[in-house]
Amino acid sequence: MELSDLGNKHAGRIGIVAGAGPSLLAVDPKMLKDLGVVISVNSSISKLTNADYFIADDIGVRTWDYYRITLPKIDATCLLYRKKLAGEANHIPKERVIYFDHKWWYDPGSKKYNPEGLILTKDPKAPLVGARTSAGTAVHFAYIMGCDPIVLVGCDCCYKQSKRYFWQFPGEKPCKRLTGEKVFCHNNRGTHKGYAVDSHSMDFIEYWTAFAKANPDVNIIDASDGTLECFKKMSLQEVQEEYGGVFDRK
Repeated sequence: MELSDLGNKHAGRIGIVAGAGPSLLAVDPKMLKDLGVVISVNSSISKLTNADYFIADDIGVRTWDYYRITLPKIDATCLLYRKKLAGEANHIPKERVIYFDHKWWYDPGSKKYNPEGLILTKDPKAPLVGARTSAGTAVHFAYIMGCDPIVLVGCDCCYKQSKRYFWQFPGEKPCKRLTGEKVFCHNNRGTHKGYAVDSHSMDFIEYWTAFAKANPDVNIIDASDGTLECFKKMSLQEVQEEYGGVFDRK
């Protein structure tokens, strides 16, 4: 499969971009799948094993159990950043892997921003937007595939009960690095809008704010329970009522 195969593949359907924030605890995977096309970002796949797509930008995923053990067992099409993961996908059937390239948004070396690097394009052969979070890449894929609206879930950009990920809560199966390396995350940047945050949280908020400014005509809805204020806020139930589908909370 090639990137060009995705152009308008899901035109008019609701596209759901699922991060792994604490609010994903309250989301039922079947209900989410009934609502629209599900793009799972990084460790959210450990819960959303019925997702249509999985996406990752970071080479760090290669040591996680959800990437090495879960992905080969499910049917999701895997969208992987070529530069970092082209040599780390031999365990996934080739017909399920699509590689992509990126534009750039921020250069840490020069500390310069490239606002044009966040403008979405429908061209499936063009590099995708620069990404501080893989969820941004997922939004671009949803846009290329013709999804409308594009709905964010689990993109909280904050901590809850001192936890950054849904799988850190009691009752959830934790994700693990196969190297045995411990997961380090600490809300060390105080609070923002009443939520505990770390430096990554603040980077994500900056990124999404710039993303929204660069794409004012793209219908992006935030159904997460977190800090973002740059997109329209709606619950999943409200999304279903306004845009249709067979979503049912019962």
